[in-house]
Amino acid sequence: MLFFRYLLPYALVVGVIGGLGVGAFLLTRELVGALAGMSTEARAAILAALATPIVAILSVVATHFYARKREIAAAQLARKTEFYGDFLEEYFELLTSPTGKKGTKPSKTAADELQRKMLDHASKTARRLILWGGWKTIQCYLAMRNLAAETPEGEPSNPNIMLRFEDLLHAIRKELGHPNRGLARGDLLRLFITDIDSFLGGS
Repeated sequence: MLFFRYLLPYALVVGVIGGLGVGAFLLTRELVGALAGMSTEARAAILAALATPIVAILSVVATHFYARKREIAAAQLARKTEFYGDFLEEYFELLTSPTGKKGTKPSKTAADELQRKMLDHASKTARRLILWGGWKTIQCYLAMRNLAAETPEGEPSNPNIMLRFEDLLHAIRKELGHPNRGLARGDLLRLFITDIDSFLGGS
């Protein structure tokens, strides 16, 4: 009973695919044998006649494949743009807030704020990165998160976490199709951290 309910559909599919494969093999073998017994002129004429529909079919398949691939890439880009927009808005809101999160004592540096944001939202961010993050973006995020996790509780954050954050910003921009050529170290951080030059000068 279980076989007919669960396994029979799969067995039928395997049987159909196997039958088609065997049929294609036998047909190809017969065709090759028939061509081998013909004269050179006859073989050339038949192959020329077969070439046109084969090329047309391959062209249609290739066009459909690449069109579908572009559609998927466009849909993914839209979702990535939405995700990264929300992702960065959350971080920038805390980094640029003079009071930090409601009900908490504000941190002294942007690195402290960023570390707290990382630890508070690590689980939520990880789930979204699995769905939409590119490999380079995920690597940069992990490098930043690991650096934040290395700091003992109650100790000042490692200011180099800001550089890892900028690496993450570069990776996000590249994934969304924006070139990073011409951007020097700290240029993206200067957009929202006014005293970043004092840190970069001593790093």
